[in-house]
Amino acid sequence: MISAPEFTRASIRSVPKLSANSQADAIIVAWGNPKAPSAVSAKATYDATQLLVQHFSQDFKDATSNANHGVSSGVKTAPNGPVGESGIFDGNAKLAVEKSATLKFPSGASLTLSTWVKPSGNDNANLIQIGEGKTGGWNYLWAYP
Repeated sequence: MISAPEFTRASIRSVPKLSANSQADAIIVAWGNPKAPSAVSAKATYDATQLLVQHFSQDFKDATSNANHGVSSGVKTAPNGPVGESGIFDGNAKLAVEKSATLKFPSGASLTLSTWVKPSGNDNANLIQIGEGKTGGWNYLWAYP
């Protein structure tokens, strides 16, 4: 009896459109070789409307082609997140992304944020903060748990 290897982590970045009658289209899944090169292409995976995608298992690197990488200050990671590793924020830890032209939101522009959060308490703290800094006083968004 042949047994399949145990999956410990999987990521799906982009699934192409497949033609129903195509003999050439395929989705290829591979596992079991941690040294295999990644076939992920940020430009092909995320379209221009996605400005920042953070996966905590990738050293806080932006998965889009915008290179809006995060800089961790005290953020720890754990392997038990919904998709790969998760970030652990203890109330003092933060992940900062430098000011970037690709992250500037014009007045009246729409914005969609998506995150998976599992709070361990109900302290009143900023979850997400976007802004120009204390002296700018404009273009702020705060989200609380």
